[in-house]
Amino acid sequence: MIIVLAVICSLGWGQNLEVELLIKKGISLHEKGFYEEAIKKYQAALEIEPLNVLAHYEISYAYMESKKWEEALYHSKQVIRENGDYWLEAVMVNGAALDNLGQSKKAIKLYRKALKKKPDNYLLYYNMGISLFGEEDYMAAESAVQKAILNNRKHTSSHLLLANIKMQQGQWLKSALPLYFFLLYEQDSDRSVEAWDQLQVIWLSAAIKNKGMIAIKADPRASSSGLGAGELGMGAIASNFMMDEDAKQLKEPHKFVDKTQKLFRVLNETKNDDLGFWEIVYLDHFNALFDQGHMESFAYFISNCKYKPEVLTWITENGYEFQEFMNWMELQP
Repeated sequence: MIIVLAVICSLGWGQNLEVELLIKKGISLHEKGFYEEAIKKYQAALEIEPLNVLAHYEISYAYMESKKWEEALYHSKQVIRENGDYWLEAVMVNGAALDNLGQSKKAIKLYRKALKKKPDNYLLYYNMGISLFGEEDYMAAESAVQKAILNNRKHTSSHLLLANIKMQQGQWLKSALPLYFFLLYEQDSDRSVEAWDQLQVIWLSAAIKNKGMIAIKADPRASSSGLGAGELGMGAIASNFMMDEDAKQLKEPHKFVDKTQKLFRVLNETKNDDLGFWEIVYLDHFNALFDQGHMESFAYFISNCKYKPEVLTWITENGYEFQEFMNWMELQP
């Protein structure tokens, strides 16, 4: 009997080791972008150990990356059902699969249920915001993504999503502020170039003219100071740059830098004591940056994604100011 038990334990240990090695090989292949090859490793692991939670999660993730949504949905469900390790990660995969299968309402329900268990998880709020945005429920999407940002202010994707929500609502200042913040913390990626271009579209949109007047869709809750003044100021600045002959002569990124400095001067000079989301997350941050005299450096810094030679020239000529800005950035929480 002792010999038989020893043989059984040895076989079990050997199988566990084989499963572990197959999953490790699958993860390595996944990280290199070889999703199909990774899936085969996970499938082999599941043939040996059909209830292995890690194998189910990793194969669901690989299927998601391969845009095989039905398969991603199936395997992520197995992990969620176990309600143990990799549960949160599987919820994200499951929600993404539901979204891409045209079942966003189910995804939203899933995220809301998950948030009862993890009420402070920024990724759950962010992913729910994506689903709500897809459903064109912009108010609920904004509420979700604001909670994501409050739980992790440096999650750049949340700021990008918030900017897109506010663009859909035609609120130009509130779409610009998250993009400026996004570029501050994600300054040199493909998304950075898109965000910079998006800011240009916003500036143009803010300068829509109607018989010499600026037509702006202002937030009805905005006051004559702070955000309200900034919204009006942005339109006036944008219009001036379109009509003023001297402003027309400026080339990028110098024109963008000039507009940015003028906008944040208006916001700084009209700040109030409001303590809403936009003040706490954006205005306070940018007012501090303005008060320290770093707005020009900031504007060139975020333009580096698209105008590297011009920005390098400016940095070479203004090395001390730029270094002071970088030192200030390092001290930010």
